[in-house]
Amino acid sequence: MPVRTGRGRAAVYRKAWGWPLRSGRHLAVAIMGLAVAGTAVATVVPDAAQPPAPDPASTAPPPSITSPSPRPTPALTRDDPPTQPSDQDVTEALAAAVDFAARWVERPPGMTSRQFGDQLAPLASPELLIELADVDPARVPQSKLLGSPRAVSARPQLVEAELPTDAGLLHLTMVQTSEGWRVHRMEST
Repeated sequence: MPVRTGRGRAAVYRKAWGWPLRSGRHLAVAIMGLAVAGTAVATVVPDAAQPPAPDPASTAPPPSITSPSPRPTPALTRDDPPTQPSDQDVTEALAAAVDFAARWVERPPGMTSRQFGDQLAPLASPELLIELADVDPARVPQSKLLGSPRAVSARPQLVEAELPTDAGLLHLTMVQTSEGWRVHRMEST
């Protein structure tokens, strides 16, 4: 470790920053000095966060309201996206999820990764197909579906579904594309 000397720039910085920590009196003086400096800056610099006071001559008195009138609710137009998907969309997404899951669990012995990908391709997004390109069908633990699907959450053009299998739950994220509902992401728990 290098020897610290009392000379040089580092020594000056050490003395300046170390001075408040030498005693309680030094610390109190440093805090008081910072408080005075902060107050002085606050009084000299105008507060930019506050808007300027309005000119009393240019402001008009607010209109008096005698009775509250209900505001009309804006009607949705064709350009406004719906806030919730329709029941038909959720049903179609769950049907596509069941079809994908059935293709996922139904694998004849000796099926190659390419054949498995081709089997899933009509119901999977291109991004998911890239992820599944190296999946060995013989290593997929699920072998049969055990129940009906359940929509965990539903938003416009996106439905998250769960399907029970003999090896746990299959979580599928369904997205609505121009070709219909496709599986965009999947997890097995």
